[in-house]
Amino acid sequence: MRELLLICLVGWVNCQLLEKSRSVWVEQGLVRGNIYNIDGKHIQIFRGIPYAEPPIGELRMKPPVKKTRWHQELPAVEYGPPCLQFMDFHKNDKFAKANMERQNEDCLYLNVFSPYDTDDESKTYPILVWIHGGSFLAGSADTGIDMEVIANNIVSKGIAFVSINYRLGPLGFMNFQNGDKLEGNFGIWDMVMALQWIQSNMKQFNGDPTRVTVMGESAGGAASSLLALSPKTTGLVHQAIIMSGSSMAGWAIHRHSQPAYSVDNLVAYFRSLDEGCEKWINEEDTKEVVGDEYQHLTQSVIRSSLCNYQNVKINCLSDDMSQPDKMSCLRKELNFSSPLFRKALSAELGVSKMVVDGDLIPSSGVSLVRNNARIPIMTGVARKEWGHKKGNVTFIEL
Repeated sequence: MRELLLICLVGWVNCQLLEKSRSVWVEQGLVRGNIYNIDGKHIQIFRGIPYAEPPIGELRMKPPVKKTRWHQELPAVEYGPPCLQFMDFHKNDKFAKANMERQNEDCLYLNVFSPYDTDDESKTYPILVWIHGGSFLAGSADTGIDMEVIANNIVSKGIAFVSINYRLGPLGFMNFQNGDKLEGNFGIWDMVMALQWIQSNMKQFNGDPTRVTVMGESAGGAASSLLALSPKTTGLVHQAIIMSGSSMAGWAIHRHSQPAYSVDNLVAYFRSLDEGCEKWINEEDTKEVVGDEYQHLTQSVIRSSLCNYQNVKINCLSDDMSQPDKMSCLRKELNFSSPLFRKALSAELGVSKMVVDGDLIPSSGVSLVRNNARIPIMTGVARKEWGHKKGNVTFIEL
């Protein structure tokens, strides 16, 4: 006889009835999630499933590596840690605030919310894959995610929902020239690997891998647009919903001169720190980086503290190194543990961008669309796009 437990999930207004746990086999091993009875409909929830090897050590700032097998049942009952944040857009997110304290470089996890038909366990449903926004600097699979909304507005309508983490900032978008090839876009490669995982495993969660729609907002919209066009996602993506972003946007894909998140720019940044960063940190930059919590300190104290946070010596760098060797050095010694350092770095280098690498992204702009458009898309923006940031903007009815 099944034991029924009354529980409350975080963020849910009403308690839901947990009917039982469910274990399923994926390529890598056994995972255990939970089944909930919500208004008479059964929903299975698996959170924190690893889809790639931890991108740490020798795997830092490289394309993801497929997750190897595990040999014991893996509990998938809470979100995996978010990837390191390079801006604190989501520090007060009511759904993800607590989990943000766990952010880590070991962050390549996904979550599955899908219908579960007790009368027909073989029934499958179309899959909706959520790509979070955040300027490719911040966000996670659970930022802004209300599980009650997912359950009531998506899963209960017969849709399997998947949300994913991907690497951010220099960990996900650093790039370097390796011979005649530009290497980078690691955060986008993470998304591709997650889509490959979905193809191989979502049928076990009653998802239909032949009906996969990617959906994202802002940077997530730009990424969804790219995933709809890249030759590397043929057969992995069948539709796209693109909100408030596009792969054609100037802030999304780098087109001219040296990319901001190039290894040479990062090395130049560290060289400037060696010269004494008090000389170039101005008051405006300082306020943006340290935020309101440091208002009680004098500017001189803040600048000195900021330099101390940033001034990490990278001992293996030398001026005559090739870009691959510089990248190897940074991969080994770069320490992103300080939130202030991460924010200062993004304030200096700017928004992370995808780069045309001739592989995942063969071209940019109109050329990318003309040569690679192949699936249906739905696109649009919010009625008052960016209005929450620019309160004095006048909107014109069209």
